[in-house]
Amino acid sequence: MKLSKEEIRRKLLHLFALLMPVGIFYGPAWSFPPLFVPILLGTLFFASVIVEFLRFKSPAVQTFFFKCFGSMLRKEEHFKVTGSTWVIGAGFICSILFAHEPYISFIALFLFILGDAMAALVGISMGRVKIGKKSLEGSMACFLTWFFHCFRAFLKFGKTGCRTVSYLLRRS
Repeated sequence: MKLSKEEIRRKLLHLFALLMPVGIFYGPAWSFPPLFVPILLGTLFFASVIVEFLRFKSPAVQTFFFKCFGSMLRKEEHFKVTGSTWVIGAGFICSILFAHEPYISFIALFLFILGDAMAALVGISMGRVKIGKKSLEGSMACFLTWFFHCFRAFLKFGKTGCRTVSYLLRRS
């Protein structure tokens, strides 16, 4: 199956979402005030929740929303909260929970966002063996992406990074 323009746009949005873990991790090195990233993500999450609420309650907001973002939505997102709201919420929660250990947020969000994007790209374009609604090929792409970047995390953070990734994998 060929990737649609809409699916490619969705994956580009995934790459844009990588700014969250990058901001969480590198924010202190870039001299951002300590609460800057959590406040920014909290504001984005709050705004996203309001937009989601309004689009379900107001036909005018829903029409405007679909004109702007409708081409990137999956069918099930027409009547449910979009994935982007959940991702922003996850970034916000991670930025608070791991404020003193930003590498945990970085690794978790980075692997989640990049792995999901790779799984979708490979699964939709080359997936043949189905596992429910997903494909074996997409799942393998996600796993290999995680494996490659976990290895890179081990090289960067040493045993601490490896333990963190191991902990996150056991929890998922």
